[in-house]
Amino acid sequence: MNYLAHIYLSEPTPEGRLGGFLGDFIKGSLDKIQEPALRRSIALHRKIDSYTDSHPIVVATKQLFPKSNRKYAGIALDIFYDYFLTKHFEHFSALPLQAFADNFYNILNSRQDILPETIKPLSRKLIENNFLCKYGTLEDVYSALVRLSARTKYGISFEPTIEVLVIHHEKLQQSFHELLPQLIEFSQQALDSLLKQSN
Repeated sequence: MNYLAHIYLSEPTPEGRLGGFLGDFIKGSLDKIQEPALRRSIALHRKIDSYTDSHPIVVATKQLFPKSNRKYAGIALDIFYDYFLTKHFEHFSALPLQAFADNFYNILNSRQDILPETIKPLSRKLIENNFLCKYGTLEDVYSALVRLSARTKYGISFEPTIEVLVIHHEKLQQSFHELLPQLIEFSQQALDSLLKQSN
């Protein structure tokens, strides 16, 4: 899952939403994080990643990618699933996407004090460019793949994977609609478990 999906699946509190975003950037032990709610939300993010990566639907969907791209299929698929979540957001949320995004941007602005210094520039770009709402077209997805390629350390190009989305659009959309309800249920169960552990 990418930014939008992780924030959507997170605990619906400011710390929960923030942890849903930060989970990709905080590595190693969570003991150094003082706020229990933030620590819990990053732990939830990790559980969601593990569940998604090993899910049979995801494993099968990765086979749609050519062998030359399959090693990085999971990363591209995260972006593709954000694309489908953007297109169908109001089927899964009482809030329109822009209102949901604005709420998160307000959280980011108000909690800059706890963001790692390396993440603050990205958080500002996220808000300034309204990136949570910028996955709704194939052009948006391609732009996201270009940005992703620019951030990689080893010259990996994700742009060619857009062809997979174009060619297999219906199959990918079907896999998204099959996966997301299961992912919502898993996320709630995992959150309930984490809440019990913290009590």
